[in-house]
Amino acid sequence: MIKNKQPNFLNKQLHIETPIVEVAESYFDRLILLSKVHRFSLALWRYPHQTKFSAVLSFNESKKSTLDITQDIGFAVGHFLSEQRDAHFIPADIIVHETNTGVEVIGSNENKKKLEDLLRNAEAEYLTEETQKISSFIPKEGFIQNVADAVQQIKEGYFKKVVIARREEVLLTGEFSMIKTLYKMSEQYPLAFISYVSCPSLGHWIGATPEVLLSIREKRYFKTVSLAGTQLANSKGPKYAVWTQKEIEEQALVTRYIIDCLKKIRLREYEDVGPRTIQAGNLFHLCTDFFIDMKETNFAELGNVMLELLHPTSAVCGMPKPEALDFIKRYEAFDRALYSGFLGPVNIEGNTHLAVNLRCAKINHASATLFAGVGITADSEPEKEWQETQIKLQTMSKVLK
Repeated sequence: MIKNKQPNFLNKQLHIETPIVEVAESYFDRLILLSKVHRFSLALWRYPHQTKFSAVLSFNESKKSTLDITQDIGFAVGHFLSEQRDAHFIPADIIVHETNTGVEVIGSNENKKKLEDLLRNAEAEYLTEETQKISSFIPKEGFIQNVADAVQQIKEGYFKKVVIARREEVLLTGEFSMIKTLYKMSEQYPLAFISYVSCPSLGHWIGATPEVLLSIREKRYFKTVSLAGTQLANSKGPKYAVWTQKEIEEQALVTRYIIDCLKKIRLREYEDVGPRTIQAGNLFHLCTDFFIDMKETNFAELGNVMLELLHPTSAVCGMPKPEALDFIKRYEAFDRALYSGFLGPVNIEGNTHLAVNLRCAKINHASATLFAGVGITADSEPEKEWQETQIKLQTMSKVLK
């Protein structure tokens, strides 16, 4: 284990009085460059309510396999349409933690030496994106028609709820820096799970999501979340939020879905807290937390079982799931890819945190593709749903400027 020791390039580039956050930021910046040059797989993340980042680096491409939450150690990434536990997995050849005194590098002696050699020989110049004129988006008229069709099919009894998504492409101006954007997101969205994933087969994705798919603390304490309903945050705070019947019902549908999953596995020993209003960036959401003690319930496989039941969640898909998925496949004219999939560290120091990849963007050569979705029920109004996607897209677009 290497503690409080920086590679030579940091000592040369950074003045001794440089704040620690800049030392860690520079180290992660070099890891990002290294992964691009050598086509390694890399994930960076920062947990909700925390300020320091961690990273997992694999010297190979991520492997698509069946995720085993009880044993695997690394970082998992699942597509929206992946089969439950199917995921791209980044094994933890190297783990890096930001600390109060710099960075801590964890790995075998062989892997740490390999990383140090690669960092020492890496090019000093960071890869920046060139400015290009790009304009690509889903027409408003098409989205509104999809919402209207969904409402009609709900009223006819085909399903109760469906989530419709759209995407937009925005120009990256100036010398875009991935790591500076991550730290900017961390400051602006302290309650979100902040992430960056880079794999040759997946591309480069950043995100700031408020939704937990599942988390396991100390290999014992399980948590999942029902999150739905959205409104623009006011200046007074979450306790002053006023919710419509449509939003309350939308959140209740997601909550009932989780309860139904627990009933399927005959698990009744859980605690639920909510619904309550939480703030994620410039938005308010309705949220209910579910807690389970895996030791007391003697259910060591709970993480694997619930991942199979939950993904994709009704909050990003709809209810009933088969009918909602069928509508999405027929009406959405694009591949969501990692948007509304899941991602997060697995068994890093005994903790697992898989988040639903909501407020996210795929970083292209000179542009970023942004994604947003809305839950459609019988009470949905197409124009209002369009406006909600506009608000959600702002979460990512403003940190990319």
